[in-house]
Amino acid sequence: YIDALVRGDEKTARAALGNQGALSEQAFIDPGARIVFVKVTRLDDSNASVGCEIAAAKGHYYATYHVKAASGGPYISEHDYIKV
Repeated sequence: YIDALVRGDEKTARAALGNQGALSEQAFIDPGARIVFVKVTRLDDSNASVGCEIAAAKGHYYATYHVKAASGGPYISEHDYIKV
């Protein structure tokens, strides 16, 4: 999802969200943005929580993603971020 936003590929980013929700991270993602670290926590067989720090020109942000398994592949069902 983040990689797609960095590339400006909204179609792929929306697919990662299950074609639902807003691409809210576009508020700070730029072509030079990079992921500093990622932490993945398995919640159960169908759900995981992913946290990552993203460095961008507008600053550092911590984003959280709830990833769900689905028949068509995993997708992000919830996402949020804060500036750190």
